[in-house]
Amino acid sequence: MKNNIAKLYILTLVIFALAIAGYYSYVKHQEDDFSCESRFYIQNEDNLLEMDVQYNFNSGKGDVESSGYFIPNGGAPKPIKINVKFSYHKEGNDYLLTSNTTHPNYNDILMLKNALPDFFLTRNRGLNVHIYPQGQAGFVFSGDKVPYFLCLRN
Repeated sequence: MKNNIAKLYILTLVIFALAIAGYYSYVKHQEDDFSCESRFYIQNEDNLLEMDVQYNFNSGKGDVESSGYFIPNGGAPKPIKINVKFSYHKEGNDYLLTSNTTHPNYNDILMLKNALPDFFLTRNRGLNVHIYPQGQAGFVFSGDKVPYFLCLRN
């Protein structure tokens, strides 16, 4: 009888320990693996860049897929598509993203170099960003105390 009680007690402890480990593993996965999307506008002199962006973060690797329009000096909109694969290092809410790809269209690079950070256009360029969770809805991407945009979970 005592032997059965001891076995039941040990089984309960093992199940409890596995449940706690599973919970913390799930929470860690949610922190490190997420996707979100946003739309932003960048006005630079008379130029306007309008983009839909999707970020995907997955355990140190990620990608950003974006498409939209660049409107130079109030002229005709030019379609733009930028897809960047990157690696990242995370410490708390601070992320260092390093691009692994170069934008294939050199003319786009020249046109967008004053509107976007090098990270989006050229291989091996870094981008420091703070990413703060906003409940279950999404994330705020910001620089030094200046929010860039809200990225909603998809």
